[in-house]
Amino acid sequence: MTLLHWIFALALVGLISGGLFVWLRQRWLRMVLARFQAQSALVNELTARRIAADIHDGPAQSIAFSLIKLELAAQDLEAQPSVVAQTRKDLTAVINALRTAANELRHIAVANVLPDLDGATLRGIVETAIDQFSRLRGHAVETDFSIDPQTPAPTNAIRTVVFRVVQEGLSNAAKHAGGEGIRVTLTTTEHDLALTVVDAGPGFDFEAPAAEGHLGLQLMRERVSLVGGTLTFFNNQPSGAGFTVRLTMPT
Repeated sequence: MTLLHWIFALALVGLISGGLFVWLRQRWLRMVLARFQAQSALVNELTARRIAADIHDGPAQSIAFSLIKLELAAQDLEAQPSVVAQTRKDLTAVINALRTAANELRHIAVANVLPDLDGATLRGIVETAIDQFSRLRGHAVETDFSIDPQTPAPTNAIRTVVFRVVQEGLSNAAKHAGGEGIRVTLTTTEHDLALTVVDAGPGFDFEAPAAEGHLGLQLMRERVSLVGGTLTFFNNQPSGAGFTVRLTMPT
């Protein structure tokens, strides 16, 4: 085989190898994109379910109750003008229910708007979530931070996840524990972050249907897994009184 033939053969091998590399790379990118799209679709679906559940279990029921009471009050006024006292009582109940619905809608609206976390430290992110919760709900939160105040959150995804986990844990404590005994701890090692939200409520019945009460935590578990972290939630032991939400993830 002449030198020219060798050069041609090597060039042909190079072209085939380069083409194979490009094809494999494109296939890998398509697989990564497909997985990302599938995960995003799952998160979006769970988010929609969570919002729908929040609205159905809170404001929607309050508003439905208000409409029923208004209809009864109107019927009483038409049929028996003498029942003014009962009508006033019914109207007061309607006003209170509507106020409750308005407050819950405000909580949902604020909770779904992510604050500006660009450049925020891990401690700052947790404090922002706690401050927002305390302003909206009026519950005190005890904190224990074993972390350098200047420790940064390495990526925007991690900043978002940390904020949302604290937010969801506090919301869960307000809803199921009445805001009693809430405590947030934050610690870091050279490679890991550990965050817990603990309350002093009655705990959670894990035998109940999974969609009832803790859909938000299930959604959050999916979001945490996308950034390489782990979210667990469990009743406090040995008494079972209280509930803990725990986030661990690399930093």
